[in-house]
Amino acid sequence: MRVFITGATGFIGSHIGDKLHEMGLSIMALKRANSDMSNTLEFKDNTVWLNSEVPNWREEVITFKPDIIIHSAWIGVDSVSRDNWQDQLTNITFLYDLLYIAKKCNVQKFIAFGSQAEYGVLNKIASEDQPENPVSSYGAVKVATHQIAKTFCCQNNIKFFWLKLFSFFGERESKKWLIPLMVNKIKNNISIDLTEGEQKYSYLYIKDFASKIGELVLANIDSNDFIISSNYSISIRELVTKIRDFVNPGCQLNFGAIPMRTNQSLVIQGNSSKFESLFGPLVMSDFNTKLELTIRYYLSLEDK
Repeated sequence: MRVFITGATGFIGSHIGDKLHEMGLSIMALKRANSDMSNTLEFKDNTVWLNSEVPNWREEVITFKPDIIIHSAWIGVDSVSRDNWQDQLTNITFLYDLLYIAKKCNVQKFIAFGSQAEYGVLNKIASEDQPENPVSSYGAVKVATHQIAKTFCCQNNIKFFWLKLFSFFGERESKKWLIPLMVNKIKNNISIDLTEGEQKYSYLYIKDFASKIGELVLANIDSNDFIISSNYSISIRELVTKIRDFVNPGCQLNFGAIPMRTNQSLVIQGNSSKFESLFGPLVMSDFNTKLELTIRYYLSLEDK
């Protein structure tokens, strides 16, 4: 089986790349000329890499004839870019390239990733039938991407899977995201100003998610949309305190020193029962163990 994956050098995509390699699948991946390859060490040498800045990259993918496309790339995921319409809309143009390839190759499956941002502000557990109400250009373009890709795949007899992703943690996350950022600041005994930390996030370990994607790649099921969210939630206050207590118990955490941002969701969790009915539970009963592994990983990076 041949798989073409975008975003393979990133946090989510690289872990999926690891899993695809472990499964013995043939992999082709797209990257930029200056992409950092440090996340891809497990599968780099067994992957056909394409430069997205070369004009004929689409033709190269068509020659590879993938059976499955996994679309993990997205321009503008950081908080600064999430309301930049110009950045966000470039994702639609890129989507067209992928759909063109999918049709030319008559791929079996097109797997793409959405976001909890499609629901907008959340103050309760999101359900599959909850109306979408994005409050950012990021969320709005995710909604549009979903509808475009779903309609296209239906018209061209391609199985389409849209996964609305909630919160993940684990190795290889960008240093500007919460857990690696907190590890670095706490290790260096930097006093940290925070909100009250009441927001509750349903964190799922990234390697567990990658394993589920491996199952979806092989599964003989019809097109579907799924929420992907852990059933275990933790407040930001509790999470950051756990990191502090493990890394440097003397570091000062100033909860309530800064206000919560506008349109901040308080419950970032979804009901994954539809996905779990097919692929088993998305549980985090061993959250503390996996959090410790993650913290040790980021501490080891800082020591290098």
